[in-house]
Amino acid sequence: MLTSKSQDNPLIGIWKLISVTAIHLDGTVAQDVYGVNPMGYITYTAEGHMMVMFAKAIAPYFLATLILLLL
Repeated sequence: MLTSKSQDNPLIGIWKLISVTAIHLDGTVAQDVYGVNPMGYITYTAEGHMMVMFAKAIAPYFLATLILLLL
């Protein structure tokens, strides 16, 4: 059930990861930390819970090899 407090919070919901950029303490920037096609989601609930899952995308060659091994 959504409360007026959760309806006013634009972060409530499920968000899809589209990119990851790291800014280091020395100011240098690292682009595509999880690769160019990262996979992941972050969820914020109205009850105050948060869940996150980020990962590098599986390389096509590795995925094809994995599928062949499983057959």
